[in-house]
Amino acid sequence: AKADSVHFGLWMDFFDEYSKNLFQDIGPIVNALGDRGTFYPHYMLHNGSRTNCGGAGGSRSNESAPQLCENMCTNNGRYCYPTHHFNGTAVVFEILRRACIWEHHGPTKGDKIGAMWWQYVTYFDEKCGDTFTDDKCVHEAQAGSDR
Repeated sequence: AKADSVHFGLWMDFFDEYSKNLFQDIGPIVNALGDRGTFYPHYMLHNGSRTNCGGAGGSRSNESAPQLCENMCTNNGRYCYPTHHFNGTAVVFEILRRACIWEHHGPTKGDKIGAMWWQYVTYFDEKCGDTFTDDKCVHEAQAGSDR
């Protein structure tokens, strides 16, 4: 890395207002840095063992509340997004979608700021909001990031 470049990341939580505001504020800074900066997004996920949802019993291993695990975890309880307001598994899938977009269009692909990722996330946040289960909106966000 060059001495005149900046490498930084941002840990984000979908429903935290501070994360949302910081994300909106940091976008222009990332664009202004251009190839002098490398940004890395990080997301908040939980291991199902913290809520007794992981392990050999799969996503239903929490016998006292099997629907809890089913509605917030994927991969046999390995990846969870605990929330009572939204479908946590849909949030996990959205996080994975964003991670895939970053993996395929992020800084290792020659674009140090991940412009396609930023376009997708910005479009999704503006048009889809907290609607993680609306396939039509997800597809529109993906199409919007391809432009």
